Amino acid sequence: MTPVNNAELEELIADIIPALPPITVEMKDINFQDLNNHWARQYIESMARRGIVAHGKVFNPDNKLSRAEFVKIVVNTVGMTAPADAAYTGFSDVSDSHTMSSFIRIAAIRGLIANNKKMKFRPNDTITRAEAMKILVGVLGADVDSVTGGSFSDVATSSDLAKFIEKARVLGIVSGQKVGSKNLFRPNDSMSR
Repeated sequence: MTPVNNAELEELIADIIPALPPITVEMKDINFQDLNNHWARQYIESMARRGIVAHGKVFNPDNKLSRAEFVKIVVNTVGMTAPADAAYTGFSDVSDSHTMSSFIRIAAIRGLIANNKKMKFRPNDTITRAEAMKILVGVLGADVDSVTGGSFSDVATSSDLAKFIEKARVLGIVSGQKVGSKNLFRPNDSMSR
């Protein structure tokens, strides 16, 4: 697999970070030993200070990001909640005792992910770039019904996620990667932490 375009992720994080809630953890509390020369250090530390991601001795920034971890980051970033009595059917592969079940529940109730007991969420699978765009566009409440065209040569317009990917491009969340004359999105590549 081709690595995720770090410039795109850096741009997205830079757009999100200023809108986050005030800092809740002091700077001295954040000291990931594996971020010394990492391109995303300031973004990761900023999210850790805000309680969006856990902080400890290591962060493992280049590890693959699971679907559940991504949902948790999105839910925490925007401070999303859901009423306790909201209709939630759950997923056959996410028990109430799963460490991320509360975040998955909120995302499902808010329509960011399916809310269907017959379906599986696959919480421990890595999230693809395409799946992440669906969630990000959804959390922004952006309309995808009128989205047309395909700016990326590796995203089939017939794909269920094509409209979300194209809307993410229109919103400036992603721009793609030029390879020769092609503009690639790499929809099936995994996101890293």
